[in-house]
Amino acid sequence: MAARIELSGHGRELLIRFDYDKQLVEAVRQLPDRRFDPRARLWMVPAKHVDIVVGALLPRGFTLAPEVRQLTRVAEAFLPFVGGSEPPPAESRVNVPCAPTALTVGGLNLRVRDALRGAFPDLVWVVGEVLDFDKSAGRRHRFFSLVEKVPGEARVHAQVEAALFESKAEELAHKLAAAEPPLALRDGLEIRVLGRVDLYPQSGRFQLVIEDIDPAHTLGKLLLSRDQVLRELRAAGLAERNASLPLPRPALRIAVLASETSDGWHDFTRHLAAAPFAFEVTLFPVRVQGAALRASMLTGLDWFARHAAAHDVLCILRGGGSRTDLSGFDDREVAWAVARHPLKVLVGVGHERDRSVLDHIAVSFKTPTAVAAFLVDEADAEWQRLHARGAALAERATDLLADRAARLHDRGRRLAGALVGRLLAQRHAFDLAAQRLRHAALTERIGGERHRLVLDAQRLRHGTTARIARAASVLGAARVRACAAGAQAVERARGRLAAHEVRCRLLDPRAILQRGYAMVRRVADGKLAVDAAAIPPGEVLDLEFRDGIVRATAEEATIRGPARP
Repeated sequence: MAARIELSGHGRELLIRFDYDKQLVEAVRQLPDRRFDPRARLWMVPAKHVDIVVGALLPRGFTLAPEVRQLTRVAEAFLPFVGGSEPPPAESRVNVPCAPTALTVGGLNLRVRDALRGAFPDLVWVVGEVLDFDKSAGRRHRFFSLVEKVPGEARVHAQVEAALFESKAEELAHKLAAAEPPLALRDGLEIRVLGRVDLYPQSGRFQLVIEDIDPAHTLGKLLLSRDQVLRELRAAGLAERNASLPLPRPALRIAVLASETSDGWHDFTRHLAAAPFAFEVTLFPVRVQGAALRASMLTGLDWFARHAAAHDVLCILRGGGSRTDLSGFDDREVAWAVARHPLKVLVGVGHERDRSVLDHIAVSFKTPTAVAAFLVDEADAEWQRLHARGAALAERATDLLADRAARLHDRGRRLAGALVGRLLAQRHAFDLAAQRLRHAALTERIGGERHRLVLDAQRLRHGTTARIARAASVLGAARVRACAAGAQAVERARGRLAAHEVRCRLLDPRAILQRGYAMVRRVADGKLAVDAAAIPPGEVLDLEFRDGIVRATAEEATIRGPARP
């Protein structure tokens, strides 16, 4: 089929016919208001754009129907420069002043385009940094710039417009996604592209039409940047500083840097909410990809550094992405801020095949859900430790009280025995003295002896009474001290038991039940069920509420989203 431009029967549309050719299709797709008729297998453009259509297609070998020549002056200007085209009939020609020497704007642009194509007949490799790619997001064709910056500065030294048409954009997106690790085009990324030099005649815009991209060049640049940052941190002694910080126990006051709309943030909070612990989560919303990542991340890190006393640990979360999407986590300023941060940092940015700088200098996890699981496990271990220490303290207090009571009982028994012994000895001495007194009365000195014996008896009685009083005083004081010591020991043990009871009550999972939640346990093994996807239909479950347990049977599970690793 000859490439031809005709006029429709009603005269309102141009009909463009040609055998399929990829270059011709790309050219037609750049025409304004064009549409394709699959039944007639031709393209149609409103007749008001006849000059643009003829200017774009006539140099590509298209012939014009006579009625089309009558509509346009562009053909007159182009026929002297396009081989193989027959001149229009004399009656259809239009006299154009200075036609042999003057060109239309479209004709000029087409000659410049042909000159460019002649100067660059082959595809060329070009290296540059992507600029304004994000502005064309959502469009079928992507138009952006490749820039060369002054070394060591952010100032642009040179710039060229780049075009990535729909079919090629999809092909290259799949190619970059299949790279190891995956890549995605974004602003600020240095790429090496293979393209053809071209000029768009309708606007006169010089551009590089991209045909291929070398992912190895970009990956090498990213890897080099990451290694340089790690070398600087190691030289400063900061590469392992944050990872070596101790984790507070229990870590319940959680600081988070994440996007509030990301799946990673929702998975993280959902996992913490399902745990029987009173986590207090503070989110500082940040951008987790693109050019705004650095500024928002540095602001969030600085805010939590100034409020470090109110938090136990800082989590940086992102729900996966390509390697280039995650390159912001290799940023030098962000890495230094994390390395120097007063809070221990846990990183869960969701990419297993590659590790960012933050994964090397902080505690790294595969996903945000894994970070939440770690925090829940640490809180559970601390609760178990406190529970064990409380039980040991109660047992120790009980043993101590029993020991003190036994010692007091033994002291009282020995004191009573000693007192009875002394009383018996004194009574025996008194009896002996009375016996001597009786014998002395029989003698001639009975009077003197009686007087002496009476005095002795009096002294003995007074001495015995004083000794008994002192012994009673000693026994009373010992009893008071023993009772006071026992009461103090009991009071201290009661205080420690009360404090332990408060901690156990705060960490008791049933406190969560008082707020309207329920715990689901499998009847088969008694374990908690946290994932709906893991419960098969027909399994018997116990639903524990604050006032009792309901036994139920699972019938059907509704999963809200794809399972997370």
